[in-house]
Amino acid sequence: NHYISWALANKIILGYSSERFGFKDYLTGWQAKAILVRTLGYTETADEDMNHKADELGITIGVYFDDHTPIMRRTMAVLMYNSLFAKTSEGKILGEELGIGEEVLKNRKTGSTFEREAAVRHDGWIYYKNTEDANKLYKAREDGSDVTKLDDSEVNCLDVSEGWVYFSSKSDLDKLYKISTNGTDKVKLGDDGCDYIDVDDDWIYFINKSDYSKIYRMKLDGTGKDGISEDSAAYLRVQGDWIYYRNISDSSRLYKINIDGSGRMKIVDDQGLFVTIMGDWIQYVAADDGKLIRCMVRTDGSDKRNISENPMAIETEDSDENMKLQTADKANLEDYSVDSLDVLGEWIYFSNKSDGGRLYKIKTDGTGKAKVDDDECSYIDADQEWIYFSSKSDYGRIYRVRPDGTGKDSLNRDYSAFICVQDGWIYYRNLMDEQRVYRMETDGENRAVFIDEQALFVNVMGNWVYYNVSEGNSLAAYKMKLDGTGRVKITQDPLLINVD
Repeated sequence: NHYISWALANKIILGYSSERFGFKDYLTGWQAKAILVRTLGYTETADEDMNHKADELGITIGVYFDDHTPIMRRTMAVLMYNSLFAKTSEGKILGEELGIGEEVLKNRKTGSTFEREAAVRHDGWIYYKNTEDANKLYKAREDGSDVTKLDDSEVNCLDVSEGWVYFSSKSDLDKLYKISTNGTDKVKLGDDGCDYIDVDDDWIYFINKSDYSKIYRMKLDGTGKDGISEDSAAYLRVQGDWIYYRNISDSSRLYKINIDGSGRMKIVDDQGLFVTIMGDWIQYVAADDGKLIRCMVRTDGSDKRNISENPMAIETEDSDENMKLQTADKANLEDYSVDSLDVLGEWIYFSNKSDGGRLYKIKTDGTGKAKVDDDECSYIDADQEWIYFSSKSDYGRIYRVRPDGTGKDSLNRDYSAFICVQDGWIYYRNLMDEQRVYRMETDGENRAVFIDEQALFVNVMGNWVYYNVSEGNSLAAYKMKLDGTGRVKITQDPLLINVD
């Protein structure tokens, strides 16, 4: 139609080729960013610079998503909304150019807040944004008593120091305020939109959303505002004389800079998520080829360690299979780059990255290697009759195939992750429905939502499904029985689960 023709003529979309027509293709995260960057007039941006440009323009503020998986409607809505506040290639604000009403523009909201402070403990009280009351500012004693509303502002992030609560108000374009801990003497500290507040000594450190998310600081009374870094940042934590942050200008890698703006240093090459500073160590989750891996590194960048290759790894007393898998991995698969694998009896089924991620099998003694299927696959799980996997060659849909390569069958149309087969059912995370946990029978029948929450990691052991959800600036681990009852919170640290 003429909309597509217009977009093509104006270099908003470029298409595939004269030989490929992707009518049924899903829009990926990267493609969504590319369309919006080009819509803002930056049509000459190279593909390899697209992520940086989107971050620089503020399009991706408040959301995290995978570039290569289908984008969720909710995430796309946030990206489009953020674009209204971005500058076009002519230096104008898009929303103003489109004639968007002032009332809409002043009530800007952003998406998920994985790492922002949602609650702060201070002198026996918890100060928090109350999600049950439109994220308004509250406090309560640590035992849950004396719940008190402090202010009607919708809060983005907050910190507490010396009798004051410092917070960015979503009700006023994320501008910085302070209010006494008893709810009086509210004061506006500046006109910049801010994020990731950290109050340390006599200074407020924050990410300035009004200046491409650069790091700033100001004194506690709002004076002395000063830019510290030219990097666009997400996440900010002050410890001693150093500010630690994720550098959006460098693909979200972990950096640090002195509080006076000197000594800027890249700590690690990983794209760091869920960052925690613990003394001389930084704990974070690294995004690596679509997988999330728990890591630690010293604050000087040395001694990096992978804590867990699988953030939902479950330790059991029955470790025979784990030992067999480990032995096979070290002794027999050392010549292969493996993305995903499963062990059943004497066979290892794995995604052979050395051959484009195709599905292979090999015996635990290193013999009998054979290719099972040509699809690029991940999240492999097998039972006595079938091998189940998520096909990257077909938008993450679940397939099954017999170990001899016959009987291949498509089971769903969802972009699926963390596939677990148990007692005739397949449990998986549905990336096309806000990462809820689904289940269906092993033949694809009776597909339905099983856990109506946004889950990050999923595993099945015995009669329980284990999964993680984001709570404030951390992840919490839960388990639920296979019949859908008995939801129990296990720990605030989902990466240290033990099953007896």
